[in-house]
Amino acid sequence: MHAEIDLLCRDRGSLVLVEVKTGSAGARFRPLDRIDRERERRLRLAARELSRRARCPSRVDYVEVLLGERGEWPRLLHYRAREGRARLTLHALETD
Repeated sequence: MHAEIDLLCRDRGSLVLVEVKTGSAGARFRPLDRIDRERERRLRLAARELSRRARCPSRVDYVEVLLGERGEWPRLLHYRAREGRARLTLHALETD
């Protein structure tokens, strides 16, 4: 099984696979809309495999980078996955 992982982080003893998507803040679709069910499945499988190898819990989180107008800082949204739930139950942690 092969999965490209954007970021691999550690959070209090857990491995966190992070998928990062970037897009324009005013775009019709959000960057995370480009993640299909197959991509989610592959990320979850990769998390399980890394968890087994590292002998620690793991999860998949998502980061959305929203690019603003010229001169504006990008807006970052971190969606932390809740174990055993669908993507729709993610909650955003905004950065300032």
